[in-house]
Amino acid sequence: MLTDASLEASLQQSNISPLNRLPSSTIVKEHLDLLARAIENILHGAFKYNPQQSDITIELANDAVYQQVSTKIMDRGSGAPEEELESVFLALYCRTSKSQQFQEHGLGLAIARQIMRSH
Repeated sequence: MLTDASLEASLQQSNISPLNRLPSSTIVKEHLDLLARAIENILHGAFKYNPQQSDITIELANDAVYQQVSTKIMDRGSGAPEEELESVFLALYCRTSKSQQFQEHGLGLAIARQIMRSH
């Protein structure tokens, strides 16, 4: 997965910085293909909105309280407006940028949210 993401990052003149903060004993055994797809969908959006030559960070960490792995993907893009934060995760949500440069009709974040919530 990171190989594909690194290729897309290089096309966007960006870098991926993986941060693995998981103990070496951590085992993730449920639906790895779906989890990889969720991360790919989020990364695809990050590449689209991240300024060129900016890093995208993927952080995996252990959440001891809930006994689960947390995943954070951070880019340097402007982000969605506060009032749209819930809506961007809806299937086929239409968002037009302020500059009218692009219009989104996507499933990527909706699919990613469903996958991550099911785990």
